[in-house]
Amino acid sequence: MVVGGFFAYQYFVENGSQDQNQIAGWRTHTSDEYGFEFKYPNNWKLEQLGYGTVLKSPDFDYLDAEIDSKVLKGSWVTIRKSYTKFNSVREYLGDDYAYIKNAKDIKVDNVYGLEFYYSWESPEKLFTELIKDHYLYLIMFEGVGEEREDKDYPVVKEIISTFKFTK
Repeated sequence: MVVGGFFAYQYFVENGSQDQNQIAGWRTHTSDEYGFEFKYPNNWKLEQLGYGTVLKSPDFDYLDAEIDSKVLKGSWVTIRKSYTKFNSVREYLGDDYAYIKNAKDIKVDNVYGLEFYYSWESPEKLFTELIKDHYLYLIMFEGVGEEREDKDYPVVKEIISTFKFTK
């Protein structure tokens, strides 16, 4: 029993420290305009667009047509900030709960929010929403392919764990 406990301790401590060492080597994106920063893996691509920040997984690929773009594979994360009159995410969402699944309360950089799947369109999107000082911070995870949850979502959770408010 003691030997099993030692190996379990060693496994979790070593894996945890490897994750922290890996995160320490990530790039840091700071947005003075939107008042936040976060770390992201070196092999993910970051784009600053007019409506927010987009991170794309290394295998992200899309078909760019004149009328519409279609994602062929990979995952992406969109991060936006917008003003809201509400003080909490639950208040902000109001009656939209009909489309929400698996909601759970979260805390990111001492700000409470909600993580949930939003299913009014396919595929479902995983949202993390936070409200700080009447601003909604939306972190939306999307992807193509069944492996996106197993492969990319754990990375996105690590990205969210590094999210900090700078204003």
